[in-house]
Amino acid sequence: MRKFSIFIFLIVLFFSNVYSQDNTIVVDINYLLENSKKGIALKKEISKKRDNNKKKLSEIEKGLKEKEKKLISQKNVLSQDDFAKELKNFQDEVKKYNEQKQKKNDELRIYRNESLSKLISEINSIIIDYSKKNNIHIAMDKKYILLIKSDSDVTETILKILDK
Repeated sequence: MRKFSIFIFLIVLFFSNVYSQDNTIVVDINYLLENSKKGIALKKEISKKRDNNKKKLSEIEKGLKEKEKKLISQKNVLSQDDFAKELKNFQDEVKKYNEQKQKKNDELRIYRNESLSKLISEINSIIIDYSKKNNIHIAMDKKYILLIKSDSDVTETILKILDK
């Protein structure tokens, strides 16, 4: 009985090994995101939006710092009630600035996530089409693989299709 179990195990192991070698591919998704034309354009666009946001927000922040200095210099000149009103107005402006900053950061994060999601979806559809055409049963991301034959890595092929 034991010999029979070992025999069955070896047969299953042999056939699964042969089966998986011919029908498995590996794709480096991160490489595609970083080096495809669409991925590079997306990175540039996000960077440009981030820089524009920083520029606009730094201008507002500079204005707030000037108002703060002006308010501090007027502390002894204004009455206590007037200073309290001015301070309250300044604090409201700072709060509004912080809310605007958070909103801009959230909008950029949402845009980035949606854009990456669309690009990954496009990459997945390309991999699915490639797998159907080449009778591939298993496609895996390269970051989860320790060792595989180099001819099973089709990242460059997928990159060429993606860049068309």
